[in-house]
Amino acid sequence: MDTYRYTSSPNVVLDADDTPINLNDYKGQQATITVDTLAFDVEIKDARIRFGRLDFLVCPQSGKGEKWVEQHKVFVRT
Repeated sequence: MDTYRYTSSPNVVLDADDTPINLNDYKGQQATITVDTLAFDVEIKDARIRFGRLDFLVCPQSGKGEKWVEQHKVFVRT
């Protein structure tokens, strides 16, 4: 897992290679989450750094609700 660091800009963080990442760029992205043997499509509503890790706030494309999940559990489609 990558560790991220804050910068002076509230929405930009640095990854382990000092590459800037704008958290706002994730908003609205389509992604897939896998839980055990289930896989379902979600939309990323927000992103945050928590304890040096990247989390996404996701909601299902079918159904309702939202949840913060760790980055490594989310496959972002490009």
